[in-house]
Amino acid sequence: MRIVRFAIAKFNALSDDWRDWSFTRSAYQIQVANYSYHNQSHLLLLAASTKLKYLPKCSRNQVVVPEAERLKLENLIEDTVNTISIANMSARQLSSPNPSIAFYPETLEDRIWLSNKKGILYPDQTTNTSCQPATLDVREHLDTLSDRLDGVALVSEALCHSHACGKFHEYFRVIERAFGLSSKKLIDPLFLYFTGTVYEYTRKEIEKWIVVRHGITHADVKPKLLYESDVSAIIPRLEGAALDVLFNKEKWRSQDAKRTQRWTPPAGMEASGPFLQKGKIGKITLKVMDEFNSFPKDIELPSLPLPDDHWTGLISLDK
Repeated sequence: MRIVRFAIAKFNALSDDWRDWSFTRSAYQIQVANYSYHNQSHLLLLAASTKLKYLPKCSRNQVVVPEAERLKLENLIEDTVNTISIANMSARQLSSPNPSIAFYPETLEDRIWLSNKKGILYPDQTTNTSCQPATLDVREHLDTLSDRLDGVALVSEALCHSHACGKFHEYFRVIERAFGLSSKKLIDPLFLYFTGTVYEYTRKEIEKWIVVRHGITHADVKPKLLYESDVSAIIPRLEGAALDVLFNKEKWRSQDAKRTQRWTPPAGMEASGPFLQKGKIGKITLKVMDEFNSFPKDIELPSLPLPDDHWTGLISLDK
């Protein structure tokens, strides 16, 4: 019995020799199961698999996905997609198809065992909701911003990024610039600055920002690097913090935590979820993650056919 993890890799450019291939790393295999060209993008349906030492566990006659093997397959997919990206000097995006997991029966006994199961037991899907202002009343605050145009430049840099790591880096630089502090020295004044505000930032949340800041900036000592999947869920809250600091911090490039109420955010993210001020316009984004909260689901991509001989729990093997 083999477990198979599917993912869709999207590239702006892809040479012919990367459209049909397979290779093996130790006990793990990855290959192109399907290729498509859609809206000027190259799409690869990737299938990463490994042989299971034992039959999977079951709950309520549903097959439980072995977590250790799934995580190794996801790491293999990410490593492979990154390699293809630099080989073609192209941006890449990863998403999960539906379904994202299958089992491949290698023996008759495997087929019989799977045919008696109701399906695959998936965790609940995660939907990340974010809300941000559609526009900002900058013209009303030109005098306020005149002594912090470096902060305006950093917010503009963040908005130019499509990658979560780039956005995090620039938004956090806004906060560092505003307080003239970095690393753990920022925790106390930043927590004090936001105490009693609509955002409800906790000290623990700010401490996590510091950890992530180091993880996506430095790669010299830490054994594990941080990537987009580690920071994307943080961006909406961090963006709200950066905008508030830009508009409301009383003294720019000062370590004190005094704030003004010159500007009220028209929309943003509280600890409990999105908020939108009455009469204001905001942009609400729903990002649906796959069942394992590993890769997003991209509903704009076309459906790429999965291999017929794989059991997904949705159709019979005898179909």
